[in-house]
This record gives sequence, structure tokens and C-alpha cells, in this order.
Amino acid sequence: MKEWFKYEYGYVNIDDDCIYLTNSGNWSETIKLKEHTSKKRNKTLKGYSAIILLPIIGAIFLFFIFNNLISSNISLLFVIGSIVMLYFLCQYMSVEIGDRYKILLSKIIDVKFIEGNCFISFYNLENKVVKFVLKNISNKGNKLLINLSDKTINKTL
Repeated sequence: MKEWFKYEYGYVNIDDDCIYLTNSGNWSETIKLKEHTSKKRNKTLKGYSAIILLPIIGAIFLFFIFNNLISSNISLLFVIGSIVMLYFLCQYMSVEIGDRYKILLSKIIDVKFIEGNCFISFYNLENKVVKFVLKNISNKGNKLLINLSDKTINKTL
């Protein structure tokens, strides 16, 4: 079995052995993934912060330039437009801040659904319990995770 689905910060790929959290959903990306550890950050926030800061700095800079050159109504529209563009840029780039690691199916403790979110508890590489939340899961993902939940419950009985 090889399946994938989208969630809030990227994609989840599932095969017979692991769940992979990826940015692209591409199976070639799963080959490089390692198990979750507490020592290493699995997120790429450095690139994300640069993506956010540059438009903000640019908008502020341009606001002051336009404020001196043009009437205040156009300047205000420019600032509002910049904020709207920044919002859509953040939405578009949200997959870049997602986690990147794999979870062995044999190490999953529990899969629960609460208010449309999926809570997965598992043992990481250091055998520490980690809880992860998947938000905004596609319908396909809900079905796959319910099947995974059923397998996990049967495994523990």
C-alpha cells in the first residue's frame, strides 16, 4: 500500500511500514527522512522567517516613500494591499514550515480524532513518547487514518 494526503503544513505519505511527513508529497522525498528525534529540529523555520520578513520590511519601506509622494488614501490602499499579499504568501508557503520525518507504524501508540484533528502518539528514535497533531486533513486522509487507527487498536489488544 502506498497512499498520500494533504494536511495543513504539507503532505502525509503512508506505506506498509511508515508514515512520512513531507513538504511535497513526493515519494522520493521519503527516502531521505529519518525518525523523529528530540535533539534535531525537523522544521525549516529559517527560510519561512525570511519569506515573511522581507515583504514586511519592503511594505514598511514603500509605505514611507509613498506616504511622502502621494496622497494618504493611496498610501493606505498600498499598505492594505501589501498586508493582503503577505497573507496569501503565508498561505502559499505554509507547506514549507511543516515537519519532515518518518514514524514507524510499529511505534505508533495511539491514533485519535478530536474535533476534526488527528492526534498521533508514537515512540520516537529515542523511545520517548511524542504527540503530533494533523490539522485540516483531506477526506482521503481521514479514511486512511481511521483505518490506521483500527489497526493500532487491534495491535494493542
